[in-house]
Amino acid sequence: MNFDHSYAWTGPTFPYSSPRAWQARALPVAVSAMMQGKRSIVRAIMGSGKAALAAEICFVSITNMGSESIVVSAPSVNLVDQLAETIGNRLGEKNVGKYYPSAKQFDRPVVVACLDSLPSLADALLASGRSVPLWIADEAHRCETETVETFVSAMRPERRVGLTATPYLSSGGLESWDEVVFSYSVEEALEDGVIVPFKVESWVGDPDAPIDVASLELAKRGKELGPGVINASTIEDAEAFGALCHEFGIRVRTVHSRKSKAENAATIEALRVGELDAVVHVSMLQEGVDLPWLRWILLRRNTQSRVRFAQEVGRVLRACPGKDFATVFDPLELFTAYKITLEAVLSGGSTKGEKEVDPVEESAEEIEKILDEDLPEFEKFAAAVTSCESYLRRVVLTLDAVGISDQKVASRSMRQEQPTEAQIRVLKSLKNVLAHEDLVLGLPDRHRFLLEYCRRNSPRTNKGVASDLISILLGLRSAKRWPTKIAELMI
Repeated sequence: MNFDHSYAWTGPTFPYSSPRAWQARALPVAVSAMMQGKRSIVRAIMGSGKAALAAEICFVSITNMGSESIVVSAPSVNLVDQLAETIGNRLGEKNVGKYYPSAKQFDRPVVVACLDSLPSLADALLASGRSVPLWIADEAHRCETETVETFVSAMRPERRVGLTATPYLSSGGLESWDEVVFSYSVEEALEDGVIVPFKVESWVGDPDAPIDVASLELAKRGKELGPGVINASTIEDAEAFGALCHEFGIRVRTVHSRKSKAENAATIEALRVGELDAVVHVSMLQEGVDLPWLRWILLRRNTQSRVRFAQEVGRVLRACPGKDFATVFDPLELFTAYKITLEAVLSGGSTKGEKEVDPVEESAEEIEKILDEDLPEFEKFAAAVTSCESYLRRVVLTLDAVGISDQKVASRSMRQEQPTEAQIRVLKSLKNVLAHEDLVLGLPDRHRFLLEYCRRNSPRTNKGVASDLISILLGLRSAKRWPTKIAELMI
């Protein structure tokens, strides 16, 4: 294997007139680190073109391969297919194989494999006498597993490079890698026009409106902006909301796993060319999905994972000619719940060593920290209001996911108003829900204290806090339990 990046980004198979500036800068850095035997990470935000960089690393490394195979790994079959296509377009399809349960092409100069299939691939390569001089790990932050370690121990790749938007775990780093040798930031991407800024629009109507009523009104606004996507919790939910959209003149189709790849692809193409206003989907916006022409997204589903939330929002921020900004419709106030930044969105949910923690616990810790400070009581609560709002909104969403409470549509304009007298009366009447341990089995003392603190101070908050508290306390009173697996559901 030779590494010569002097002829990179050239030749008849290079699809553009020139690489993106960051890609041109990153390639020699990555190759130099590989030559020095470093286990290096290239960090670049979502949608910036990491797949093209992986293809180019393969392109400058593929000469005189013999019985060697470059292995490129990815977390999902869908991403394997897309990476194999990108690399195959650059190197020629005959030089690139795919490896997962229904594809076993391991005797190629480049093999793109699903993470779960890496141990099986190692067995196949060793049995055929092939070695792996280079391993390229896309989504490298997903490689800290025993499965991947089995592959690495068996094949012992002499060179390796990881590509990721999120080079951090809860411990603050990735044990299988030495250092980040190149980083492409959000600021640079905005300046280069790789991504566009976004604006968040919340529901400003009746705060007690059903989620589908709010979503229909927001979708009507979205159709004026161009093609958009609307998420759903299940296939049945997607089909039901799709039918509802048709009744109100919004042209939609659904995309989900019960439809064929060809049918789903045709639906996406119909959206792109303007035959549809939106697509209602279930888990469509996963790793590797590239739809830069999307103008808006409607988050009507209670997304449980901060990472999934960030991925969905990030897909609509990719730049496209004529696209100056993207719009995120957020009727459930998920941005309030997650308190997530643009950098975190484009880094897959976690940045700068930030722990991927339970958002409820994160907000709870913030409240506790404020309450421990040596401040007058009124100053403490004034400082804690934002954290309380995020905490309660996330608890509502999570309890709704397990059927303990009904979520309310969050109306930003009305939620910020003073609580009504009726809300305060209801909250006073619900005092006993938290006062006796036997009324809500399994409720941790910590959350009992925080919920009571919010309830006691609710007259000094806003309608949104009061509404969420009422939903939580009514739900707990009816269910008489705190879900034992709530921590798992919140992350």
